[in-house]
Amino acid sequence: MVSKDELKALLADAGIGSGLTRWAWANGIIEAVDANRDGVIDWAEFEAVFRAAGG
Repeated sequence: MVSKDELKALLADAGIGSGLTRWAWANGIIEAVDANRDGVIDWAEFEAVFRAAGG
């Protein structure tokens, strides 16, 4: 599972956004992908998005 904090750290490592905007990026990604609304991205949710993108 990927939590919001882990996602913010990943975005920071990738150089995406700033310290002030990463929370918005992370929130948006979680809201878009977290189908069961438990606040984390689990494997099934990740896989569903990956497959929908043609992966």
